[in-house]
This record gives sequence, structure tokens and C-alpha cells, in this order.
Amino acid sequence: MLPVDTQHTEGAVISELRQLSEGLLLLSESEAPFEIMALTAFPECSEGMEAVSLDDILVYSATPQEWHTEEDKAVVARFAAFKTAIEQRLQNLRVCKSTEGGQKEIWIIGNSEEGIVCIRTTVVET
Repeated sequence: MLPVDTQHTEGAVISELRQLSEGLLLLSESEAPFEIMALTAFPECSEGMEAVSLDDILVYSATPQEWHTEEDKAVVARFAAFKTAIEQRLQNLRVCKSTEGGQKEIWIIGNSEEGIVCIRTTVVET
């Protein structure tokens, strides 16, 4: 369980990440939005989760392909900007992905100048 900080729900970094992720859906066997939140502590990957890289989660969505339409390219550019902001704004980046079940939770966690930030989403893999 994430130690969510309900007292610090706004800030420049959180606002920027929310704005960049607005309307983006992480594609898997389903589509899921991103939830950006502040945390009170920097969690380890919990039991039933594994550490993965940010590229493992976002590289497909942020990499243009020659077969993409103009609309696809616009979405890819937005994912690339989101990924770049994560890499630039969050230090000590940790990415955790659950290993059990078909619906897997993903946490992208890092330190910002405003505190600990988590980007949470899910993917479905069967």
C-alpha cells in the first residue's frame, strides 16, 4: 500500500505531470490513465512486485513507428514529453510492477524538490 500524502496534493511538479499525462492512456490489453500523487515516504517495491525500468513501462508508447498515423504520432509525442518530464523532474527513480494476476499495478516513484511523487497506473496482461 502506498503512503499517500493527502495534505500535499498540489505543487509545480505534480501539476506539470498531471497536465502532461492528462488524457494519456497506458495501452495494454486495456487502457488506463495515470494518477499523480504525493507520498509521505519512499516505498520499496512491495511483496508481489518487481523493480523494472521506466523504459519497460513507457518506451513503446513514447517511440514513433513508421506505420503511425499523424494522430498516433501526436500521442507518441505527448508520451515522450511525459517520459522526459519524469526523468528530469524526479530523482532516485524507482519503478515497481506487480507480478501476480492479470491486472498489474505500476508505481513510478521519485524525489522532487517538493517531496516524493508517485505516478500510479495499471496494465492488464493475460
